[in-house]
Amino acid sequence: MNRNTLWIGLLLASVLANGVLAGVLIQRASTSAVVQAEPDETMRGGGRFRPRSFLQALPEDRRDESRDRLRAGMRDAAPLMRAAVRARRNALAALAAEPFDADTAVQAMADARMARGALDTHVERIVLSIVAELPPAERRVALEAAWSGGPPEDRRRRRPRGLDRPPHGEPPPGP
Repeated sequence: MNRNTLWIGLLLASVLANGVLAGVLIQRASTSAVVQAEPDETMRGGGRFRPRSFLQALPEDRRDESRDRLRAGMRDAAPLMRAAVRARRNALAALAAEPFDADTAVQAMADARMARGALDTHVERIVLSIVAELPPAERRVALEAAWSGGPPEDRRRRRPRGLDRPPHGEPPPGP
């Protein structure tokens, strides 16, 4: 390993570390960010989109069709998922390769970013097609649930697992 390769490797490691740190800071900032929904109303962002919570918060008459559309869209996304995983593995392999080639690593990382972007875009289109058909109030409730982990009424009623079951051997409580 010559001196230039060492410095390039250290520079790339520094850039990657800064990228990870920036990503963590952005994620933390977005977790507590407030998103304007309507002039007087706000929703708290919760970090990542939760499809199950989104679907549960939809009006009952829209749930089944939306679930089917989301599932079909995810089946269509399978090749994009495989491509994103393959591109990520290639990027990791390029970063760990000996001898290290910075140009190859940069290209592999760009390919991984592009593959992940294609997957994200596909999933966003599915969700947008569902959200576009919702009235504003229903849209707000569903999106708030998707980013917070569940509809507000579900969070209030949620109890720790097992506390709603009778002890072993006892019959369940009657109505």
